[in-house]
Amino acid sequence: MLASHNRYKYSGIDTRPTYRWPGGKSLAVYVALNTEHFPFGAPGGIDLDRETKPWSQRSWLWREYGNRVGGWRLAALFDDLALNVGLIINSESYEHCPDLVARFRARGDEMIGQGLSNGTERPIDMDEATERRMVREVTAAMHAADGVKPVGWLSPYLTPSLVTTDLLVESGYEYLLDWGICDEQPFWVKGGGGRTCPYPTRSSSTTSRPSWAAGTRRRSTRIC
Repeated sequence: MLASHNRYKYSGIDTRPTYRWPGGKSLAVYVALNTEHFPFGAPGGIDLDRETKPWSQRSWLWREYGNRVGGWRLAALFDDLALNVGLIINSESYEHCPDLVARFRARGDEMIGQGLSNGTERPIDMDEATERRMVREVTAAMHAADGVKPVGWLSPYLTPSLVTTDLLVESGYEYLLDWGICDEQPFWVKGGGGRTCPYPTRSSSTTSRPSWAAGTRRRSTRIC
């Protein structure tokens, strides 16, 4: 038999019971926006629509546009739509573009951890002690800045290690986006002596898949 993660059992979507969301709704929608910061002059970041090339100033500036312009325009759009979002954020962004972070915080949006930076060492390349320290530092920085501990997490590059789930559950994270690539509905994943709930996401773009069909057991009512 092939090696397994042993964190959840297989479940085909057509074999699951049908449930309703709060209020009898049959569909839930969430919007998550990535806010990231990269070191200048060093390799980091991937090009999702093409082969990733070596570092260039053009590539760095293209990403920086989101912090200087794109994020602000999206915040205004979300204001017009009266729509709260989840901000998936590198902790380095709190120092690099604090005004942008404050803009979304003032809207009441939820901050979702995404490591120190998407341009530094990936979790899958860290040893356990290094990753544990990274999770602790990111969590503390976000808690200090936002006044509340983050409860959601997406690993940088979507590259969790074999122990990432355990470390995050032990640190009190209630939901992860790392495992959600394999489904269109949230489900339970074991880790760190407890369990956590992966939300659906996709690695083919920087936006998470926005719809969940009914038929899911959920602990939280965190629905935008």
